[in-house]
Parts: sequence; structure tokens; C-alpha cells
Amino acid sequence: MINEQDKAIAEYLQEIGVKYSVKLAQIGANKDGWQCDRWLVSFDNWQTEYNTGIGHRIAPARVGANTGFTSLSQKQRGERTRLMELIGIEPRSQQASMLCQRTGDKVGINGSRVLADQRETFTNPPTQASVLYCLLLDMDAEDYSFREWCANLGYDDDSRKAERIYFACQDIAKDMRVTFNAEQIDHMRELLQDY
Repeated sequence: MINEQDKAIAEYLQEIGVKYSVKLAQIGANKDGWQCDRWLVSFDNWQTEYNTGIGHRIAPARVGANTGFTSLSQKQRGERTRLMELIGIEPRSQQASMLCQRTGDKVGINGSRVLADQRETFTNPPTQASVLYCLLLDMDAEDYSFREWCANLGYDDDSRKAERIYFACQDIAKDMRVTFNAEQIDHMRELLQDY
């Protein structure tokens, strides 16, 4: 569901001349036991990976008594159209259909594997706001030493995995500062304050 902050961030990026693009890289990736869809997102020339859990997918609504769950309802198609327009993609284009694919996964209501109400899910691309919110949170790592960062987030400061994540967050901060200036970063933080 698109909210006011999604719209505000999209408008702000357009205002400052930063182009956002998104490409579906992998359906059903497995990252350390976490099932997700992998996306490549770009802000101008900077590209980074972004993952969305399978809970962000769209499960079709039943459109008739005997029709099953094979296609999106009119309301879901309308929401999908608004999302495509928000991220700057023609809703009926080939690019839009590449982002909104059937996953092949069948799930029941609330993620159960009950056969009676199974429905195939569709991928749902991330908005500019959702990606920037996460990247801005990752940027916070530059304000802390490794030990402080671990303590704040509950990581073991003797973990190589935690160290890799910490340095990845440091790299994100550097890339964000190349793409956006300090004033822009502060303004985006303000727009996303209660996201």
C-alpha cells in the first residue's frame, strides 16, 4: 500500500533530479535461511542490492465464487498501477511485467500451506521510500565504533559476520554521501521519520 511518505520521497527525488530504478534479480533467494526476493535498485549511477521478504508479495484475491486465486483483483491491479507510476514505470510496459512476476510459490491464507485456499503470489517491487529508509538506517553505522554498533543492535562483537555487516553499512554510508549531499540526506531522514 502506497502511503504519503512514499509519495513525498518520490516527489523529492524527482525535484532534486535523482532517478530511481529497480530490477528484479532473483525470486525466492535464500539469505541465511531467510526467504526473500532480491532486487537491484539504483539511484542515478549507484546500484545496490535490496531484499524484500516474501510477506511483501501480493496474493491474489478471490474474484468470483468459483474462480480460484489466479489473478489480481481490480483493487489490487489499481494499487499495482499506482505503484508502477510512483516508481516511474509505465504500468502496462514490459518492464512493469518483469517486476511483477508470478513466483511459483503457493501459499494459503496467513502463509499456511493449506491446500484448500492456496494462491500463487506475485512479486512486488520496493518503493523509493522503503529502500531509502533502510539505507539511511544502515548509514547510522558510521556514527558508532564496531563495539558500540554491535551493542546497539544485539550483535556479538566477536563475530566475523557482524563485522562484515558493519563494514557493508559503512560502505553504504560512503555511497549515499556520493549520491546525495548532507542537506538532501537530512531532508530524506525528516520525510521518513515515522515510516
